[in-house]
Amino acid sequence: MRLTGPDVPMRSGQGFAAADISALNNRAIIEIHVSEAAFLWRSRTQAAHAPNFDLVHLGRLDERLIAHLEALRVAGRVGTEIAQQSNEEGDPGDLFVLAWLACAHGDLAQLARLCALAAAQDGLTAALSSALSWQPWTVAEPICARLLASPLPAHRVLALSVLVERRTLPRGAVTRFIADEAPSVRAATLFLAGALKCVNLVAQVRLALADPDLQVRCAAACTLALMGDEQADAALARCASESVAAAHELLPFLVQALDPQAARAWIGALAQSEGSRRLAIRASGLLGDTHAVHWLIELMDDDAHARLAGEAFALITGADLDPLTLRRDPPAGFDADDDAHAAHDGALGWPERHKVAEWWSVHRSRLSAGQRYLCGQPRSMQGATEVLRHGYQRQRAHAALCIATMSPSAMLFPVDAPTPWQRERLMA
Repeated sequence: MRLTGPDVPMRSGQGFAAADISALNNRAIIEIHVSEAAFLWRSRTQAAHAPNFDLVHLGRLDERLIAHLEALRVAGRVGTEIAQQSNEEGDPGDLFVLAWLACAHGDLAQLARLCALAAAQDGLTAALSSALSWQPWTVAEPICARLLASPLPAHRVLALSVLVERRTLPRGAVTRFIADEAPSVRAATLFLAGALKCVNLVAQVRLALADPDLQVRCAAACTLALMGDEQADAALARCASESVAAAHELLPFLVQALDPQAARAWIGALAQSEGSRRLAIRASGLLGDTHAVHWLIELMDDDAHARLAGEAFALITGADLDPLTLRRDPPAGFDADDDAHAAHDGALGWPERHKVAEWWSVHRSRLSAGQRYLCGQPRSMQGATEVLRHGYQRQRAHAALCIATMSPSAMLFPVDAPTPWQRERLMA
């Protein structure tokens, strides 16, 4: 497929435009803008899923990122050329900057080249999707339409990922692609249907539970959970049993789909095995059941599980280790470079068991046994909305899922979307 069309000209006539001459005179500054924009995008991509960033922190990164991108857009052709030179090694941050500029300038030929590069190298599609998601919808919509019409599955998946991020549903998109020949397209379409609560398609989603591709079956199970379908819990359990990776990915949905008593029994079984104990710890926090609190506190002396237990404890009780001075130093000899759980636990604090136990003994009376809690408040639409507004990113992601599963009409809020988009919808 060629993303051809009436490109917006970068300059007209012969020679250089005034903006180009100014940009050439400030080449060193433009290089800084390119470097900073790529760095900030990588930083905010990590921060969007971090346990120590909230919407305010994420917004500060986004404001800086927007400022650098706008400076590059104004720099015109020279800004694009410098971004092109920086993208030689295929870094996702550099690719994001170049793709954002291609969209902003209407350079569809450049965008087509970047799509081909992303298809040939793992880890770059997210940068392209993000670049489109950061554009005004008037810019992104016609590009997504071209991508959806492409014969290449990678193009269709890219467009669908943008639609998921923007929570936008073009007419006929789901019914067209839910039975696509490419498993990746079917999976992306199913998740879009779930995020936007296309309950009229529940019969087709159920059929996808028998799909030969695990990714598609997982997406169908998650979509049924978001729709509140009665088959969701069994479907999620089957998919989770097929691989460890699937179990971790589906865990938040499965905990929401199971009734509390069944979830408690399932978590208890997971906790008996060292191989599944981390899964049990995460599930305890997501369930919000105070029955697990004493177990979590005991685990805070176990260096392999302490940080994860502290996060689960906070998700149930609302206790923030830092302002409450409930932290301890890392264990002697701990090397962050050799941390086996750095990807998930690296930004988490180390809870001090005795201090946490003292705090719990004082505050436990305000949390009732048998009630599900989210950050210290009974699980409810109002409480989840407060966490969505003010919680840390992982807490916000869980709150968004709670809202989506508690309300028949609420979409799954994208907590990793650009903060101006998020704030506009949270204020509505």
